[in-house]
This record gives sequence, C-alpha cells and structure tokens, in this order.
Amino acid sequence: MLRFSVACVFAAFCVVGLTGFQHPATVSGNPLVRKLAGYRVEVSTAELGGSEREVASYWGGYGPTTSRVTRMRVWRGDHEVPYVPRSAYADLSQVHRLDLVKSKNGITVEIEGGDASTGYTARIVIRGNDVVSRSVHSGEFPDNFWEKTEYHSQDPGG
Repeated sequence: MLRFSVACVFAAFCVVGLTGFQHPATVSGNPLVRKLAGYRVEVSTAELGGSEREVASYWGGYGPTTSRVTRMRVWRGDHEVPYVPRSAYADLSQVHRLDLVKSKNGITVEIEGGDASTGYTARIVIRGNDVVSRSVHSGEFPDNFWEKTEYHSQDPGG
C-alpha cells in the first residue's frame, strides 16, 4: 500500500461569468486519448449542472452548466498507473486540449480548458508510475493566478 501526502500552494483566482461558447471537445461522450513514449492517457468528461456559483468553483467553469473531468486514467506500457489522485483532475472543466510532453523521467499531461477569463492550463507530471505534481495557471494571468500541488509516495516496506 502506498501512502500519499499533498501540499498545496494557492494564489487567488477570480472567475468572471461568461455565456455562450462551448468548444466541441468539452461535450460529454467519448474520452480524450493521447499516447506518447509508452504512456497512454485517457480523460473522460461529463456534463455538470448546478448553480453558476457551484460551476464557477471549477477551473474553466462558467454559466449554468459546464462539462468537467470525471476520470483520468494513465497506462505505462500495458500496466495502468495504480493511483491517479482525484485532486489532479476533478476541478477541471470545459476541456478543449489534451497533450502529452515527454520529459527525462516520464511525461507531463497538459490540459487546457475554459475560455477567455476562465481559461487555464493544467500540467500533471508523471514519473514512472507516480503522479508527482499538478499545477494550474490562469490563461490570461498565468503569473498572478495559479496553484500547485505536490504528491509524495513512499513504499511502506522501505
């Protein structure tokens, strides 16, 4: 069994309500899938209803309804990464881009979503079979509004 701890740094984030545009990739249905360097990442979304205030609590959320990420699965080779923390993806919505970037010891999953003032870029770093960090930056003010989470795992036998 692995033990995980989470450390968060959060800078203020302002959400301004918008109406209208919904990118085609944000519509619920088939998951977004990308492959790179022996990794495969699958991101599923579903329609989220609720008050505008509730929807605005998601990165990229606006209006009375929005799609949000409901599941993220990662495979390394033929084996599924055993643990992807919900906090790495569950507050992301209106996804319109999913990319993978190779790094020295793994990959970075880049997810872009929202539009205009609600836009964001999330980067989830995976090394080997471990999710090690997630950062989310505002699309319009990336140096002013952001958060970062680090994940730590420890083998209980060592």
